[in-house]
Amino acid sequence: MIVLLIRGVTLPGAIDGIRFYLSPDPTHLANPQVWIDAASQVLFSNVVCSGCLTSLGSHNKYNNNCYKDAFALAMVNSVTSFVAGFAIFSVLGYMSYQMGVDISAVAESGPGLAFIAYPQAVAMMPLPQLWAVFFFLMIIFLGLDSQFVNLETMVTSISDMYPSFFSTGHRRKLLLLVICVVSLLIGLCMVTEGGMYIFQLFEYYICGGIPLLLIAILETICIGWVYDLEKNKSDTCISAPQEINSDDQHVCPWNRQSVSVYRSTVGADRYYMNIMDMIGYRPSPYIKYCWRYITPCVSASVLLFSLVKFTPLRYNNTYKYPWWGLALGLFLALSSVLIVPLWCLYILTVTPGTPRQRLKVVTTPADNLLRATEETLKSETCADDKPRKRHTDEILGEVLLHEGSHSEV
Repeated sequence: MIVLLIRGVTLPGAIDGIRFYLSPDPTHLANPQVWIDAASQVLFSNVVCSGCLTSLGSHNKYNNNCYKDAFALAMVNSVTSFVAGFAIFSVLGYMSYQMGVDISAVAESGPGLAFIAYPQAVAMMPLPQLWAVFFFLMIIFLGLDSQFVNLETMVTSISDMYPSFFSTGHRRKLLLLVICVVSLLIGLCMVTEGGMYIFQLFEYYICGGIPLLLIAILETICIGWVYDLEKNKSDTCISAPQEINSDDQHVCPWNRQSVSVYRSTVGADRYYMNIMDMIGYRPSPYIKYCWRYITPCVSASVLLFSLVKFTPLRYNNTYKYPWWGLALGLFLALSSVLIVPLWCLYILTVTPGTPRQRLKVVTTPADNLLRATEETLKSETCADDKPRKRHTDEILGEVLLHEGSHSEV
C-alpha cells in the first residue's frame, strides 16, 4: 500500500482525486444508506461484533492490557483506512485526468473499484504490469489475512463448546479442514457467470450494517445492564465481621469493603472492575457510559433510520432482483442474527432450576474470573504485607469513592 501511495500521489491529476476524497458533501447525510455504510465500515473494519476479537483475545494471558490493545486497534485501523484513501483516490484522479472526465464518473465502491476502476487506472500508468502485480498482491494478502482471523473465530467458537472432544487427536485440524471445504464450496457459486449477483446479495445483506448493528445492540445491553444481573445479595455483606471466613482474618478493612463493592456491582460496573483487575489500573470511566448508553443508543438510532428508509438491493443501480432473491437476502441477514436469541433460549431451556435461577446462572461471570478478581482485591493491600502491585492502594481508594454507591443491597 505504501508503494502504491507514493506512486499515486506523484501522478498528474492526483491532487484532484485527493481533493474529491477530502471534500464532504453534507447533502448525503439525509441518505440512510450513507449511515448504514459508515456503521458497517466501522464495525467490519475493526472486526467488532463478529467474534474475531473475542476469539483472538481468549488466547491472551489474564493480565494482558486489553484496554491499550483496544485503543491501539482503533487508532491503527482508522489511520490505515484514512491513508489507504489517498492511495486509491490519487490513482482515480489520475484516471479522470487521462480520460478527461470528472472524477465522480470514475469513482466507484465495492468490487467495481477493486476489479474494474483501479485496474483500469493502473493500465494507464507507465510499467502497468509492475503496478498491477503490487496491487493484486495487496488484494490477495488482505483476503488471506481476513481468512486467518475468520477461520480461527469459527474453529475457536466450535472447539470451545466441546473442548474435551476437539482436544483429542487431530479433530481440531479436521474441523478446520471441514470449514475450509464448506467455505470453498459456497464460494464457487460466486465465480460463475451470475456470481456477481450472488456476491452482491452476500455483501448487501450479510456484510452490511444491519446484522452487525443488531449484534452491537445486544452485546452492549448484555455488558451494560445484564452482566451478573442476579447477584447474590448475601455476598455483599462480606465486609461485616460476622461474615468473614477464617481464611479472611488478615484481610484489612479496605480489602473487605472492596470485595463487598465488587460483589454488589452489576453490568458495566462489574465488567469495568474485571478489566481493572486484569490491566492493573483504572481505565477511563467514559467506557462505562459507552457500554450503557452511547453505543446502544447510536446503534439503535442508525438501525431504525436505515429500516425506515430501507430500499431493496439493485445491482449496479439498474438490475432489480426478483422477489425470491430479496427473500434469500433477508434470510441470509436474519440467519446471522436470530442465532443469538435462539441460542439464549436453548441455554435457558437446558439449564436446571426455576426461571430466576436459570437467569442467574447464565448471567453470572465465570467462577474462576470472579475468584481471581476477589483474591486480587483481598490480598494486595494489607497493611502488614508488601504490595505486590504499585497501583493497588490507588485502585482500592478509587473503587470505594466511585463505586461505593453500588454496595447497597
